[in-house]
Amino acid sequence: MSQNAANNVAQQGDSGPIPAAIAASPPIVDIIRFLSSASTASFGVISRTTLAVIFTLLAPISLLLTPISYLLSPVFVLVQVLLDVFVFAPYAVTAAIARNVYPIYVLVGVAVICALVVGFTARIITSSILHAIFAPRAKPKAAVKELQPERDAPPPPEPREKSAFRTGVPKTRVRKRVSIKEEREA
Repeated sequence: MSQNAANNVAQQGDSGPIPAAIAASPPIVDIIRFLSSASTASFGVISRTTLAVIFTLLAPISLLLTPISYLLSPVFVLVQVLLDVFVFAPYAVTAAIARNVYPIYVLVGVAVICALVVGFTARIITSSILHAIFAPRAKPKAAVKELQPERDAPPPPEPREKSAFRTGVPKTRVRKRVSIKEEREA
């Protein structure tokens, strides 16, 4: 063996040579390894013990759960049927319709988008051709006509004074009762 190989390999183990860096590790590394394995083992023991205690405490409840579930089974069946009728079946029908209508929806959507693109493109091309052929002319400003009151218009009516007998509230008309009686021949 060469000198470098002898320095890198400290001892020969069952799984092969162990590097010298691992064989000569500081004591803190060994302490950390021991603490991590001890904490893992203690966590496993504590969790198993806790589960055993919980299952022991829940055993009487599980004995009561079976008769209660038998007594409430009609309610469970009714709820399941109602959910099937009012939630799951309408959802399945709606999903099936949506799956079958989706291609038509996409076709109409693409057609509308293409029509918009063609329409706007035609509008832009048409307006550019019109501006190229017929140059825009400057429009003369229209004179603003001043508004003058008409001289021949009659003066506005003067407000009337209210009479003491008349109030501003109009009277409501009372309907007369009319009855039609048939004449009897005697």
